[in-house]
Amino acid sequence: MIEKNEKIKTMYLIAALYQFTPLQDPVSLKCQLETQCKALGITGALILAQEGINGTIAGPPENMNLIIASIKHHFFNLLLWKILLK
Repeated sequence: MIEKNEKIKTMYLIAALYQFTPLQDPVSLKCQLETQCKALGITGALILAQEGINGTIAGPPENMNLIIASIKHHFFNLLLWKILLK
């Protein structure tokens, strides 16, 4: 049992990312990525426009690997990102 003042320690990865590349349908891709993020328990903000993607997201390490792979797939592995383990 967890004491009232104890905190549960959970490891998260935080990724800041961007890529400037033309997107044909940023609205559709945003919906797709939002659905994936919700399913994987990933939070944060992703901004998609015709010029590319920018954002910061966080979640469990194994799920972050999945969403980063998905985003990289859409951006032809050109995605620039940095990871912080918290």
